[in-house]
Amino acid sequence: MSGIRGRLIIESIRTAPAASGAACAMRAGDIDKGRAGKGAFVTCSYLVGGPGRGRGRLNSSWGTRFGRGGRRFTRDRRPFLFFCASHGMVSEGDPSFWISCYLGILLKSVDLRKGLCSFPDFSFLEVQAVRRSLFLMLFVLISSFLSAQNPSPKATIPSSYLRSEGSSHHWPVWRYNNSRVQYLYPKPLLGVKTPKILFGFYVRPDSFFGPGTAKKVVVEIQISSKGVKVHRPNLMAWSNHGTDRQSVIKKKLFNFPAYKRTSFPPQPWSLQFKFFRPFVRLGPDLLVDIKGFTPKTESKVWYVDAQLYGGQDKGYSLRYGQGCPKNFKTAIGNFYAGARFPAYTYGYFGAKGDLLLAWIGSKKIAARIPGSSCSIYTPFQFFHPVPVKTSDRSGYARFTWGKIPFALGGKKLYSQIGGISQGGPKFSRGIEIQIGTGATKGGLAIYGYATATQPFNPDKDLPQFFYTVVPILGVF
Repeated sequence: MSGIRGRLIIESIRTAPAASGAACAMRAGDIDKGRAGKGAFVTCSYLVGGPGRGRGRLNSSWGTRFGRGGRRFTRDRRPFLFFCASHGMVSEGDPSFWISCYLGILLKSVDLRKGLCSFPDFSFLEVQAVRRSLFLMLFVLISSFLSAQNPSPKATIPSSYLRSEGSSHHWPVWRYNNSRVQYLYPKPLLGVKTPKILFGFYVRPDSFFGPGTAKKVVVEIQISSKGVKVHRPNLMAWSNHGTDRQSVIKKKLFNFPAYKRTSFPPQPWSLQFKFFRPFVRLGPDLLVDIKGFTPKTESKVWYVDAQLYGGQDKGYSLRYGQGCPKNFKTAIGNFYAGARFPAYTYGYFGAKGDLLLAWIGSKKIAARIPGSSCSIYTPFQFFHPVPVKTSDRSGYARFTWGKIPFALGGKKLYSQIGGISQGGPKFSRGIEIQIGTGATKGGLAIYGYATATQPFNPDKDLPQFFYTVVPILGVF
């Protein structure tokens, strides 16, 4: 790193292993005398040095507040600006801080019990040639510190809901527990005002579903942003996180306040989740993974304000040709990538007890069967493993094909059902299947929760449901 006359050029940053020693010492007395106890705020400076002089080392300067401890330092009569500062409040039983470079550069732990800025022995990331004016850096720093000490929502995710109510509500964690939910926010939902560094967020109750009951819930939250599976989420597992997955709230008891319905929406931001370390958004999307724990299954009324979206790309189907008999109809279900349940085709023609076969082909044809009015509408390329006997007087037959792999998303297939019965050949019309990609058109919630008849373990159990809705987060 090098400083040049009022501008800071960040060429690269690599942290040293813990064995490098006490790079940053603090006055242990501040901890011993309680001046940096719970709720205190501590900053640590990073000096930019010239070639061979202090390169990559933390300076031994600490402050208890930005106004007193945050300052420019000089070295060799040249101005240097510290741009790394610890952020977070000392919590009970965990006197640790996290160094945060507010330009989104690195996050490393600082253990106040040892009084050292000793970094764990692992690499994090490298920043190449970032140039900003000294004034802009000061502005970013001051804004970050003010936001951390006096948090209030600066923007919302989804964007533009700071003073307007969402169109829906949601319930896992908020009403039902034990529970877990992954909220996926694709890039279009994050506006230009969404901070790159998140210190926490608020939620507010839904204005129209209430009154809400006061209660206590232990909450755990993880967040990621880079490589999140927002377009092809796994609806059957919790494997949608990005590569920058980070725990921002460890299991902590929160008081959910009671609320009343209001005729003047939206409700106030009444429930705050302040991170024990900030989250730097490295990617374009956002995944917020929340677990809720209560001593026993709970369903006290508390709904969060949320926004409902149009859904997923589940594909479509078109019928073509004519069945024989004419009332031999066909349809499909779950033909999209990532569907929780297997894809199936089905048909009916009003006769019980006939054996039918189903097949899938890659193209549309129309080949008349000699001596009949029936036609083959797609080649026999993939048969269903077993024939199915039609049930009841509707002549219903269902063929289950299994779950659609993501590789088939966006592809086109064709299918038909047919067989030979005592009355002669019976063949359905053809069906053209455009396989859906499973991509979300907006936000998505993937979740599971306990009910009176079904327990749920947030740490072990798989998702049960998905819904195209996400809560409105007031971020700071």
